[in-house]
Amino acid sequence: MKRVLLSTLLILFGLISFSQSKNYNGYKVSYEETKGSVVLTFVIDTFDVAVKEINGQQFTTIKFPHGVNTFKKGFAELPMLNTALQIGDQNDVVISAEGEGFTEIKLDYPLLPSRGTIYRDQDPEKVPYVIAPESMVDAWYPGELAESTDPFVFRDTRGVNIYAYPFEYNAVKQVLRVYKSVKVVIKENTKKSTNPIKVKPSKVDASVNEIYKSLYINYSDTKFSNQLDEFGDMLVIYTSRDASAIQPYIEWKRQKGFNVTTQQVSAGTNVKSIIQNAYSANPNLLYVQLVGDWADIKSDLGTGQNAPMDPYLGCVSGNDYYPELIIGRFSANNSSQVTVQVNKAINYEKNPDMSGTWYKATLGMARNEGAGAGDDSEGDDQHMENIRLRLLSPSYNYTTFYREYDGNSSYVSSNTTASIISSRINSGVSVLNYCNHGLETGWSVGNYSSSDVVNLSNGNKLPVIFSVACVVGKFHRTGGDCFAETWLKKENGGAVATIMSTINQPWQPPMRGQDYFNDILIGGYNYSSNPGNGTSTTASDKRTTFGSITFNGDVLMLAEQYTNTDTRETFQTWTIFGDASLQIRTNTPSALSVTAGDVTGSPYTVTVKSNGSPVQNALVALYQNGNTYRAFTNSQGVASITHSLSSGSATLTVTGYNLGTYQGTVNVGTSGTAPATPSGLSTSNITTNSAKLSWSAVSGATSYDVQIRPQGGSYSTYNVTTNSYNASGLSANTTYEWHVRAKNSYGTSSYSSIKSFTTQANPTGVSLPYSQSFSSSSLPSGWTTQNTGSGITERWSVSNSNKAGGSAYEMKCSYQNVNPGTTRLITPAINTVGKSQITLTFKHMFDAYSSGATLRVQTSNDKSSWTNTTWSKSTSTSNITARTETVTITTNLNSSTTYIAFVVEGNIYNIDYWYIDDVSVTAGSAASTPTVTTGSVSNVTSSSATVSGNVTSDGGASVTARGICYSTSQNPTISNSKVASGSGTGSFSATLTGLSPNTTYYARAYATNAQGTSYGSQVSFTTESGSSVSYCTSKGKNSSYEWIDLVQFAGINRTSGNDGGYKDMTSMQATVNPGSSYTIYISAGFSSSSYTEYWAIWIDFNHNGTFEDSEKVVSGSSSSSSTLSATVSIPSTATLGVTRMRVSMKYNAAPTACETFTYGEVEDYSVNITSRRSDDTNPTIFADELGNENPEIISLFPNPANSILNVRVKGLVGDLPVRIFDIQGRLVKETSTQGDVQTIDVSNLSSGIYIIEVLDEREPLRKQFIKQ
Repeated sequence: MKRVLLSTLLILFGLISFSQSKNYNGYKVSYEETKGSVVLTFVIDTFDVAVKEINGQQFTTIKFPHGVNTFKKGFAELPMLNTALQIGDQNDVVISAEGEGFTEIKLDYPLLPSRGTIYRDQDPEKVPYVIAPESMVDAWYPGELAESTDPFVFRDTRGVNIYAYPFEYNAVKQVLRVYKSVKVVIKENTKKSTNPIKVKPSKVDASVNEIYKSLYINYSDTKFSNQLDEFGDMLVIYTSRDASAIQPYIEWKRQKGFNVTTQQVSAGTNVKSIIQNAYSANPNLLYVQLVGDWADIKSDLGTGQNAPMDPYLGCVSGNDYYPELIIGRFSANNSSQVTVQVNKAINYEKNPDMSGTWYKATLGMARNEGAGAGDDSEGDDQHMENIRLRLLSPSYNYTTFYREYDGNSSYVSSNTTASIISSRINSGVSVLNYCNHGLETGWSVGNYSSSDVVNLSNGNKLPVIFSVACVVGKFHRTGGDCFAETWLKKENGGAVATIMSTINQPWQPPMRGQDYFNDILIGGYNYSSNPGNGTSTTASDKRTTFGSITFNGDVLMLAEQYTNTDTRETFQTWTIFGDASLQIRTNTPSALSVTAGDVTGSPYTVTVKSNGSPVQNALVALYQNGNTYRAFTNSQGVASITHSLSSGSATLTVTGYNLGTYQGTVNVGTSGTAPATPSGLSTSNITTNSAKLSWSAVSGATSYDVQIRPQGGSYSTYNVTTNSYNASGLSANTTYEWHVRAKNSYGTSSYSSIKSFTTQANPTGVSLPYSQSFSSSSLPSGWTTQNTGSGITERWSVSNSNKAGGSAYEMKCSYQNVNPGTTRLITPAINTVGKSQITLTFKHMFDAYSSGATLRVQTSNDKSSWTNTTWSKSTSTSNITARTETVTITTNLNSSTTYIAFVVEGNIYNIDYWYIDDVSVTAGSAASTPTVTTGSVSNVTSSSATVSGNVTSDGGASVTARGICYSTSQNPTISNSKVASGSGTGSFSATLTGLSPNTTYYARAYATNAQGTSYGSQVSFTTESGSSVSYCTSKGKNSSYEWIDLVQFAGINRTSGNDGGYKDMTSMQATVNPGSSYTIYISAGFSSSSYTEYWAIWIDFNHNGTFEDSEKVVSGSSSSSSTLSATVSIPSTATLGVTRMRVSMKYNAAPTACETFTYGEVEDYSVNITSRRSDDTNPTIFADELGNENPEIISLFPNPANSILNVRVKGLVGDLPVRIFDIQGRLVKETSTQGDVQTIDVSNLSSGIYIIEVLDEREPLRKQFIKQ
């Protein structure tokens, strides 16, 4: 396609006259093209000046809505205005400026000086305002009314940033001059060409077309004749290690509609030139996805902090800081970690939660800090509140914004905690915004750390994260995963994408960027009528991929202060972790209805609807053999795809913003249509475990996919060729949902609407013996009938007669002209558990007519599947006189629901009447215990052995249990240890585990039926000598202040004093059973003051010598010296035998299993895990349940303080020295504690941040407070 964009300045210089304007917060810029030049006029709306006292010094400040100021340290802080102008592919510009209508104001106090860059690892309150001596000159600052940057290249456009300075200041005369407007004239400089465009995409990507509109004052897409309906292309870079793990991601992106190329590189490669060359070869490239950690794939190290600059890899055209490409990274140091992230990204896009209302919830985290120092002079919590107003806008999707703030923010009633934050995330939020301090492994708000992320249980409720914080994305750190990596690598939870920084971020620029991220997310924000300052955006600026949202926000942030190093470094290091092309979700997905036939030519059309209405801007893609063809739907919901598919089949995928995902297979090169969606769904023949699912046959359908699931569960799919399906194996009293779709060689319909039904509850069987004499005119309770056959009606009735030989009443079956037919009289459910034989007796008389029918007795467990017994009679012309029948029944027994039926089947016309009376059911002949023999012993090791057995007779009753029992004493029984091995007769074997080395054991086979348990002969064996397992060491270096003084658990009962930091008590043994729970009692001893102690207990359940995270059975914290209790659950999968238990108590931090720590103690014990019944032998103790206590020993209030500061000291005794230091570490006050709460006069301290220190006998305890 031919590109027809002319150089903007060529258009300007002589061809046409054009004008427009753009409103910013606080000012307006008008744009006018005249012959040979462009004129930009900056007009300010209003301003004011005010006096501000800082540390006793008076300054003048300028109040102007636009929040971007000059930033030269020590010089006056003056508002600056900006806009970006699109220019031609070649040549530079020259500018001239003149001011109009100025006002001069003589100030009483000097203008507030700029403090330069403040980073987020600094306290803004401690960065002083200092007027630089070199600023005190008798001249106007900044000196020029306007300036332009060097031309920059932004993908297929080239532009310049124009800055106007209507505010000027003479520091010597202390005069402020303000121009009402500044006119800037721009002309082309044909003698110089900085950053000319050398490579241009053939198409404008839809996601960047709108970015151009928001960036340039003079951009218009009407200047392009090419299409704007395509995503940019994608490059995936990986090492050989991850070549297989990344393939599902590549395949999905191609199916979705991306043109994906791949590049395998050697580990440790800096991919800067590779990406540059890829863009030169394919300027339609937009996304680059890196796969691997810093050691695998590198970018340049840069900024003053020598940090990775992944985003800067996207600057591939020109020598400027505007990116052309969006860079994302799956940071992983093994293939399994790649797979986790790939699966999360694919599942998020492909399999959304179609009923998920959690998508409408968002979370904001911030602290009451930085007021006056942040962007637009906002504190972090005020900044987050403004974001909250955006997201809860009535025009957008969000209904819930969780405020999780701390620092005593006035916006919330209490400070948040890590547990509250985790509960919000676990309940589901689609977007998380964070703004405050960070560290390599966590955020400061709520002290939320990597360990909290690891413990999340949010499953597929995955947020995307916009984070303003220092070094949380420092993935080149040597001490393990950074915070961002932990979020992405978390399996079954965490986050699906995040943007986090590799450096200590400056205070203001990332706040601007985060504002823009959220502006673009919601589809526009007007700064003229809403809080904050910045470039207003509209609905056309809305983005839906995580990368394009952050990409556009970065560009707008850069444009505001392009010449500011801090802004540039913010962009260069703000790294996308996860899939950069991920299409995010912020609302419950809308289900799609897709109409797509066979592909018989090009273009191929697809219609997409939702709730009956056309869906616009859905991405529709055809994928075949590595080739992708795509188009977006128009306002009628129709996508027209030009393609060159080969005959065969292709994958059709439909995706879109907040839509469900459709994927199916279409035939290529044939004619015909896919079948319609089935209708007329019905459910019949519902029993306790089955149902018949039916629907109207669909014309042209050759098969159907039926999906059924328990309500809220996962679907199972069955393919049938008829328009019904008999669902079996269902659970009783359970609600099921099902739907169906039709298929043929031309395609597949959408699924029908969902139909639901509930299975019958299990009946309660009557007990044996059971009898029924039919003594009234009604059918007895529990008795039922079944009648099947064409036109058949009820055949059974209660007759006031005694034809069968009993007394009136009796049951009567009457003839009907039905052939074939079946009619049954069915007993109530009878409980035959433990029975292998029962006896039925009944009286009957048959009034014959002719042959052709059969009288039977049948049995069933569900009244659906029937089994014939040994009794049956064929009809003839001869009657059967009244008599008593006895039937031995052996089928469908050992069940709580055995049904017996009296049946007539065949030609029912050929009977007259059949009478039934005096029905009795009893247990069969007397049974005995089973006959069982014990076999051989094999596979003897130090801890296990295999013993066989054989049940040769069930004794006349079903064998319900069998196995091997064993003991170190002779003639073991099932009251000793045992291993079960199935039921019924026949040979079996069982493996005995958890045995002690070099020990003689005795074993017998056993079998149990309703009559009892019998045993085979005894065998004996001796286990081999075993080798002991070694464990890591752990201890406290100093236990003089606190120690473990009680451990009581399942037979262990030890009280003790200080054992020097570690005590080996493996000679004491607890006895526990798999699948059981026990109470453990513990307590801490203290020498004087009580401290907050963290407890952790591990049991090596798999006997491998390692205390794994899954084997931590107790954790918590407490400052109590009283007895504490906790519940220990033994997994049913725990290996039998003796193993190790470790009890660890550590001061002020959670212990790990293999560490040496400063204060506390560790004790080791033995635990015998046995299948033999063991009870919790601990006596009942009055104890407090171990919880998670706030370890805060010192609390301060009020904080900030004006004149009085109250210090509460928890758990410490005696008068302890108290010292106060300023932020430079200088001692400014000393006192001591007197009781639990000490009041300190701080009125003589200057405003600022201080550290208070309480000198405990063990260590100094410190806390920060603010003096107002």
